[in-house]
Formats: sequence, C-alpha cells, structure tokens
Amino acid sequence: MGRSWASIRDRDIAAEIMGVAEAKGKTQAFAISSFYAGVGGALLASFFGRLIPETWDLLLSVEFIAIILIGGAGTITGALMGTAFVVLLPRLVEDFTLWLAELAQGDSIGSSLANLIVATDAQDFGLISTTAAGPGLSIFQLNIVLFGVLIVVFLIFEPLGLYGIWIRIRNYWKAWPFSY
Repeated sequence: MGRSWASIRDRDIAAEIMGVAEAKGKTQAFAISSFYAGVGGALLASFFGRLIPETWDLLLSVEFIAIILIGGAGTITGALMGTAFVVLLPRLVEDFTLWLAELAQGDSIGSSLANLIVATDAQDFGLISTTAAGPGLSIFQLNIVLFGVLIVVFLIFEPLGLYGIWIRIRNYWKAWPFSY
C-alpha cells in the first residue's frame, strides 16, 4: 500500500500504467488522512473543552499553505522551518513597525523616511498605519500581504523553500575548501 501511494504521489499516470489502482489508492489515502484529522480534532476538542468553528478561517488555511511552501514541501525539516518563519514573521513585522513609528517621532536622519513608511495618526500619510483609522495597511493586513508575496516569491525563485536554501548552504560548507 505504501509503495502504491508513493508511486501515485510521484507519477500518478506512470503508476496507473504499471497496474496500480489510482482511484483506489487516492481514496484510501484520503480516508486514512481524514481519520487522523478527525482523531486530532477530537483530541483538541477534549483538551480545550469547547471549540467554535470561527477558529478555522481562510487565513489559517493561507498560513498552512505558507508554512508548507515557504519551508519546503515534502520534508519534515522544511515544515518545521516554515512554521518557525510563519510564527515569527508577524511578531517581527509588528516590532519593526513600532520601531519605525518611534523613529518617525524623532528628528534624526531616518525620521523623514520613517514618516513616509509609517502613519502614526489619522492625518499622516504612510504605507503602514499603526492606528485603526488611518491611511495605509494595518499590521494585520501587512502580514497577509507579506504571506502572499512570500508564497509567490518562494514558488518562483526557490521551489524547495527554506529547506532548499539550507541544503545548498550545507553542501557548500561540506566541501568548502574544495568547492569546485
């Protein structure tokens, strides 16, 4: 069963030509993964006591896709790297935006550039708004835009994700003195 699933995953048309029942294999894989998802949901519900459906919205699905595509599809290490990246990115964006807002209040060289980027009140103009009623994107909206841009960038320029970058760095340092 495992070999038939692996052959369907790799090349489904070639697996079907070799005699693997594609529809049956895909149905089995879907049923077993649905079973494990149901068990996971039941364990989560028993742990928390009560769950509301609004917890799982479209943004959570986008975050899961971002985790897999940014980290590297098909690898456990890539999933862990993508998870760390997606969890840390909103915090880094928030800290960077608040740092720019503090910089915009001062009279230093970077304050004029920070004023162009961050809007600290409703009368300011900026790409990022620290208030809910100002022009520009809120920090939440900026995170959503960054997830979308990063998904597209990783799909185009680095299909293996952060794991692919790690593999290239690791292989470079393995043969470092003789990297030709």
